[in-house]
Amino acid sequence: MRRQTRPRLVGLLVGMLSSGLLSSVASAQDVDPARAAAEAFREGSVAADDLRWRDAERAFARAFELSGLPQALYMQGVALRALDRPVAARDTLRRVVALLERDAAARTENADILAEARALADQSEARIARLEIGPLSPDVILRVDGRVHRAANERVEIEVDPGTRSVVVELEGHETFVWSGEATPGARTTVEVVQPSSAGSAADEAPSRRRRRAIVATLVSVVLVGAAVPLGLSLSRSPDRITPQYPERVFEVP
Repeated sequence: MRRQTRPRLVGLLVGMLSSGLLSSVASAQDVDPARAAAEAFREGSVAADDLRWRDAERAFARAFELSGLPQALYMQGVALRALDRPVAARDTLRRVVALLERDAAARTENADILAEARALADQSEARIARLEIGPLSPDVILRVDGRVHRAANERVEIEVDPGTRSVVVELEGHETFVWSGEATPGARTTVEVVQPSSAGSAADEAPSRRRRRAIVATLVSVVLVGAAVPLGLSLSRSPDRITPQYPERVFEVP
C-alpha cells in the first residue's frame, strides 16, 4: 500500500493547476510554457507520492520557473523539507509567504497555503544547525562544504543542514586548517581555527634536523670506539674469524 506523504493541500493544488490556473499566467503566445509547467507539477506530485523527493524538488522548481506561481514554490519547499535541507526549505517557504502577502487577492484565495508555509518555515528554522568558526583573519579563504564564505568578522556563524559538515580555512603563509564533524539539528557547534605559520615550521625544522644528525654522529662515534677495544684484543689473541659486535644495529642519518 502506497504511503501518503503529501500534505493535504497537494490534491487541491494539482486540481487548480490541471484546471487551467496556469493559463492565467501565459499569454496566447505562451501556451506551451503553461502546459509544460502543469506537466512539471504533475510529475512532481507523482514523485512525491513515490517518495522520490529529489525528483519531486526538481520538478516543482521547474514548474515555478515556468509559471511563477507560489503554489509550485510551496511544493518545492515541502520537497526540500522532506530531503532534510532545512536551510533551503526555510528560505523557499518564506519566499512563498512573501509572494502571497504581496497580493491581497492571492493572500485571501490561498489562506491555507499561506498558513502552512509559515508553519513549515518555522519548523525548518528549528532544524537548522549553525557553525561558529574562528578566530579568522580578514584575508582567509573560508570554505564550508566546498562553498566559499566571506569572513567579515573574527568569528562567523554559518547556517548548515544537519549532518557531517566540513570546514577548510586557508591563509597565505599558514598551514591549512581542516575540520570535519557532525552538525546537530537546532544546535550551534564551535569550530576553533588553529593555523600555525608555515614559514615558522620550516625554520624550526632545520635546527631540529641538525640536532638529530649531531646525536646520531655522537652515537656512531661511541659505538665505533667501543667496538675498537674488543676488536684490538681479538686481533692480538688469535687470527680467528672476527664476529661483529653489533650485527643487528643499523645507523641511518636522515
